[in-house]
Amino acid sequence: MRGAAIHLCLLLGLMSLPAHADQYRSEVKELPGYTPPTQQEAVPAEQRLKQVQNNPYAKALTLQEMAGDAAKKKDYKAAIK
Repeated sequence: MRGAAIHLCLLLGLMSLPAHADQYRSEVKELPGYTPPTQQEAVPAEQRLKQVQNNPYAKALTLQEMAGDAAKKKDYKAAIK
């Protein structure tokens, strides 16, 4: 009796595997007439910093980006500014 219960549990467990996998399927639908936006020319960070003086969040992100760029160039004095 106990062996039959184990076999039943295993069978039910195996049957549920395909049902769990279906939730991860996705599909891509192309919209007719849609064209993706073109890449805009990158604005230098120094110029962007002047534009975002009134937005503290944008200013913080811009300063963080500038510090990261300076650190990549191993210009640690500029990164600390």
